[in-house]
Amino acid sequence: MPLLHVIPRQKDSACYINSEGRLFLPAPTLDSLKWKHGTAIALAYLADPLTLLLRDDADGNGFTLMRRAGPTNTQSPRGVVTCTGFTNGVLRSRVALPLRNIKPIVLKNATHKLALQLEAPTWTREEFSQAGRQNVPPGAKGVYQLLDANEQVLRIGEGAINSRIGQHLKNSEFISAVRYFRYYSLADKEEMQIFEQVLLANYEMSAGKLPVLNTLHG
Repeated sequence: MPLLHVIPRQKDSACYINSEGRLFLPAPTLDSLKWKHGTAIALAYLADPLTLLLRDDADGNGFTLMRRAGPTNTQSPRGVVTCTGFTNGVLRSRVALPLRNIKPIVLKNATHKLALQLEAPTWTREEFSQAGRQNVPPGAKGVYQLLDANEQVLRIGEGAINSRIGQHLKNSEFISAVRYFRYYSLADKEEMQIFEQVLLANYEMSAGKLPVLNTLHG
């Protein structure tokens, strides 16, 4: 049997919501955002797919971030935000608590600075072709991803799905690289833009770069 390595708890880079409604945030993420003990944190969320959105609130009207290190802890402490009312009113009906291993997604050049995706989107996948495009309901809007033959993401976008796929089908470079597309319907423009930001930031954090067709074509 191979050796099983134990990772110290303080080096954990994931977020955690306990059953009492406390949100635990890892120290490296807080340090990168420069969120210190006592910082006011504003909380918003996308209802579907359930995604928490956090930012620091200069007016001091948000939840208070607690970052108290123990007497023997010389490392930067993780943070705790207590949001019991939100947990009881929203989270308990949507997710099972406690909820562990939530990936913190740092957002760049966005109003909100941190996203926690608690639910995965239920994608609808189609062939990247005129026939596949015709399967999209008229008027469908939301976020979409272009995929290669191995279903690796090549581009992330948002907007009117039928129109956007139609534009991409006119591009010979897209036709040669893309095999499938998948989309997730969202009706609100702000929700589409925010969730696109979350998807792009999550991809960039995992891959170290944006999807290739986002990089080449903006």
